[in-house]
Amino acid sequence: MKNIESIYRDIEKKVSKKYCKVDGVKSCPNETCTCKKIAEIRAYTKALIPSGFETCSINDFKGRNLEGEKVLDIKSTIKAKKDIIKYCWDIDLDSEVDIEKFKKISNTPSELNKYSIIDNRRKQGNNLVIFGSGDRQMGRTLLASIVLKEVIKQRVKPGKHIENYNWVQFKSLKQSIIDDDKNAMNYQTCDWLVVDNISNPQYSSVQQQTFITDQIDPFFLYRSERELPTIFIFRFNILSKVNLRTLESNLGMAISDIVKNKQTTLVELKSSERINE
Repeated sequence: MKNIESIYRDIEKKVSKKYCKVDGVKSCPNETCTCKKIAEIRAYTKALIPSGFETCSINDFKGRNLEGEKVLDIKSTIKAKKDIIKYCWDIDLDSEVDIEKFKKISNTPSELNKYSIIDNRRKQGNNLVIFGSGDRQMGRTLLASIVLKEVIKQRVKPGKHIENYNWVQFKSLKQSIIDDDKNAMNYQTCDWLVVDNISNPQYSSVQQQTFITDQIDPFFLYRSERELPTIFIFRFNILSKVNLRTLESNLGMAISDIVKNKQTTLVELKSSERINE
């Protein structure tokens, strides 16, 4: 997991000064002071969540990009939002009444925390797959950020401070696995892993295809067998007939099995009709 020491020290001073009026958590007069936990959560959030998404919440997901342009169709936006809410907080939004109720709950963090089932997702190893065609902004990173932030927030609970998490680009992950470097082991064994920017592979030969899939298959098989949740961000439609059929040969059996597993939450993002595919 990324080293947060320098980030933590800076945030810790600001947090303890704001809440306890002291310079550093070691000087906090309150035995039950939460400054350390708050500083840890903010440090991990800053270190792991991509720039621009650190302060985003589920209410910021509106089917638009960071510039405010519409990128998703309405049905896709609503469905994706419902899927993420179900994954994180186990709340079904089946009516306008439910939607309004959630809006009120989500605006009060302490109230929303009561509904969180992220700990159960960790225990059960429930993977999350977010996908949509194209390189344009669609909200894939935003949704993954929202989920990982919910995971990090659990550090306030007893025993949760030992959990670790990583966010890695798929290209970098493949290279780490091939090189068998120390990062590969950290990625393989962390409690939560976000794998970003997974494009539909274009191999130059069957030999290259076999080499890559043989390298990454054991990695994800290890995580699956130990029920370590992975959040996948795909930049193509994994459920199209062609892609679903070639998923195992292109990305390996383990990833294919995860995508097809009924316990995996699939979140599909579809472009607005105004945008050409």
